[in-house]
Amino acid sequence: MMVSSSVLLVVFSMTFFSCVSSCDYSCPDKPVLTPSRLVVKHGDPTSAICVACQKDCFPLEESVIDMEISRGKTTRNGTTLTWKVDHLREWELTPKCFYTDKNDKQCCTNLIVTVYQPPEAVLISSLGPNGPVLDCGQSITLQCSVHKVAPARDLIVNFYRGQTQLGHMKSKRIVKEPVNETFTFSYKTSKDYDKARFWCEAVLDLEPGTTQPFLVVKSGNLTATVHCKPEDYSCSDKPVLTPSRLVVNYGDPTSAICVACQKDCFPLEESVIDMEISRGKTTRNGTTVTWKVDHLREWELTPKCFYTDDKDNQCCSNLIITVYKPPEHVIMHLNETGPLTEGTEYTLECFVQGVAPAGNLIVAFYRGQTQLGHIKSTSTTKVPVSETFSLSYNTSKEDNGAHFWCEAKLELGAEGPKPPPVVKSNDLIVTVHYGPELKVPADPAPINIISGKTLQLNCSAEGNPDPLYNWTLPPNKGHHTEKTLTVESVDFKDGGQYVCTVSNKVSTVSVRFNVTVRKNILPYIIAAIIAAVALFFIGAAVFYTFYYKQNQMGTSSQAQSDYSCSDKPVLTPSRLVVKYGDPTSAICVACQKDCFPLEESVIDMEISRGKTTRNGTTVTWKVDHLREWELTPKCFYTDNKDNQCCSNLIITVYKPPEHVIMHLNEGGPLTEGTEYTLECSVQGVAPARNLIVAFYRGQTQLGHIKSNSTTKVPVSETFSLSYNTSKEDNGAHFWCEAKLELGAEGPKPPPVVKSKDLIVTVHYGPELKVPADPAPINIISGKTLQLNCSAEGNPDPLYNWTLPSNKGHHTEKTLTVESVDFQDGGQYVCTVSNKVSTVSVRFNVTVRKNILPYIIAAIIAAVALFFSGATVFYTFYYKQNKMGKYRLKDVFRLGTVDHTTVPLSL
Repeated sequence: MMVSSSVLLVVFSMTFFSCVSSCDYSCPDKPVLTPSRLVVKHGDPTSAICVACQKDCFPLEESVIDMEISRGKTTRNGTTLTWKVDHLREWELTPKCFYTDKNDKQCCTNLIVTVYQPPEAVLISSLGPNGPVLDCGQSITLQCSVHKVAPARDLIVNFYRGQTQLGHMKSKRIVKEPVNETFTFSYKTSKDYDKARFWCEAVLDLEPGTTQPFLVVKSGNLTATVHCKPEDYSCSDKPVLTPSRLVVNYGDPTSAICVACQKDCFPLEESVIDMEISRGKTTRNGTTVTWKVDHLREWELTPKCFYTDDKDNQCCSNLIITVYKPPEHVIMHLNETGPLTEGTEYTLECFVQGVAPAGNLIVAFYRGQTQLGHIKSTSTTKVPVSETFSLSYNTSKEDNGAHFWCEAKLELGAEGPKPPPVVKSNDLIVTVHYGPELKVPADPAPINIISGKTLQLNCSAEGNPDPLYNWTLPPNKGHHTEKTLTVESVDFKDGGQYVCTVSNKVSTVSVRFNVTVRKNILPYIIAAIIAAVALFFIGAAVFYTFYYKQNQMGTSSQAQSDYSCSDKPVLTPSRLVVKYGDPTSAICVACQKDCFPLEESVIDMEISRGKTTRNGTTVTWKVDHLREWELTPKCFYTDNKDNQCCSNLIITVYKPPEHVIMHLNEGGPLTEGTEYTLECSVQGVAPARNLIVAFYRGQTQLGHIKSNSTTKVPVSETFSLSYNTSKEDNGAHFWCEAKLELGAEGPKPPPVVKSKDLIVTVHYGPELKVPADPAPINIISGKTLQLNCSAEGNPDPLYNWTLPSNKGHHTEKTLTVESVDFQDGGQYVCTVSNKVSTVSVRFNVTVRKNILPYIIAAIIAAVALFFSGATVFYTFYYKQNKMGKYRLKDVFRLGTVDHTTVPLSL
């Protein structure tokens, strides 16, 4: 019976709690409210829009779509509901937007509404018989009264002395209607508090939802009067503090011992021995006072140890305390983005965030392991500050690829930690552009060379970016862009001044070579012999031309070139593609029949380079080194009617690019979502009309461009392609290739020259690895709360948490609150930022009571109640009426037996 009752009670409890929550708040296609949270001043108008679903509420005629509201009106348009209220005068309401799907399940989203009212008045007063009039060392209790404020759970009260915050308190009340709240704050006074102005402020932390993060109402000023005895810091038997100076990390425990005197404070019953402190506790043993504090969280404090002698003079010693905090972040950067230029002065900047006391801060700048300089802060504030330190630096080419960084060190003296706290920055790797530096003399000695020899001129240089070369030749022989110029078999027209111009975007230098070509006597002797032989042949040629040909064959000079004759010359190949400087050849079969008889026909090739040989109707042309860009050999014959029949040999002379260089129109890190121009410089290529340039990201082609140039000599061209960056491009390899498409007669595969890889750095804003609008968090009091705000960005993002209870400063990715209580409920805002952008995540946390103990208690109570009832039933009914004395013989009597109940005598 007892077990079955317990089971029924548990089943009833589970059924009850499952029926209460009929709405499904975790359905995949849940209603979306805009905004998701409202903060409204009491009596003001407000509105919200709910898009009930995207697909799960269709068809609409089978679904119920609505909002549960206690104030205002709703209008519906399809799946969209609009809620409006003219004057919101209800303190507690939670509009619910819902729909029922085809399975009759209700999918819901609540609109979180905070209705607030700023305090009507904030008053400060002093508790005690004498109000704000006190003796030195006496405790003062300040009272801050806040009238008619709502909601109290968002109320924070701060106490101030002048501009120094003394402390803060958060309301623990969870009521939503306006209430009056009173807060008190106590501490010991000192002479520094005489004529001090005390005040308080009430802060409603309603962010987000208001134009400002906080609503602040301040009280008036309360002026304190503190009567202190004259203090003597030069007395002969003054208190001795051990240690005499403390250096404490903010939040750490600390302690000190004061021996008040050796003799002047005796007899002790006539002397006052104590320490004036604003934090911690003191204990006294004779003339010794011990001060301890578990967590030192005050930036400015000076405990005073004192005693009064028999003449009522106060002899004092102060304990000097330095409260420090190492920097949260140290960041190194430049006042200039992109590549630097040699010889230019730049400013190195070191940003130090959240350090105290700044007066002890020294910032040192480094290049590699070499210190460039150090700067000491001039700040005198004792609370944490952020400062930027600057150092001017003149760059040189040796700085290209160098690592620059800085470190922030707190020099806290002999009493400080050893070694001193040091925080280092990130490494800043710089790119320095510098002009070409020649590896050869800029003014070389004159060069004398014998004609027929090979001339080599070297103009090598080093620079960043890689320099380009351009040669100006004395006979203006084409365009040259190589480091070393080679002229084979020079002659007298090759003499003169050769100018090599070396340039990049930083500067230009030039080298001038003065070349003199001298005669070689031996060639003249040989030339004389050859000239004699040549003279004979020339005479024969003149005779043939002006006598035999004119009188015997007719005047060939009057013949016209005919390219459409039926038996025209056939060239093999019909088109030549030749690399500049390579050998080449072609064969021409002049005719099949129209040039016969041969003795009456002229068969030849017009050429500007190379040699021809003839065998019957076949002419063979050969050239050892084709170094002419534009030539069109013509093969021809004259027929018996003195007509000239011709065919031209089409020749394409090509030269692959000397250099292909990939670069950007912007130096330095790129920014995500920005359009940049990729540039591909192709140097010394011919013919440009056959050039196609393709741009690549990794192995993916981004696009290709064909040159529009028609020149046949080598040229240099720059091709541009617009590109919009994304975060995926960070660290990507960009490159380009220049390809000469020379047709079927060209080399296979076509000549291709690739650039070096351009590795880019892309800065992009923080991208959250968690939802930007997470679902409300319900947590049971006493549990550990962990809020994750991880994000990825370049540069690495910084984190900053705003807590509902305003508990300190947090800069970690994951915020952990151990053993949460009700004052930890509210909105936690994590702001993630870098130099590109800022994002934030808002966590709405509700701390609830643990109902499991109540359920267990209810079960235990029900079981206890059952046993209590059973005991009462047994005692007062069953025992009295169903139990008695029986006669044994009646028990065995056959038939009907009448039993007589006999009360049991105890």
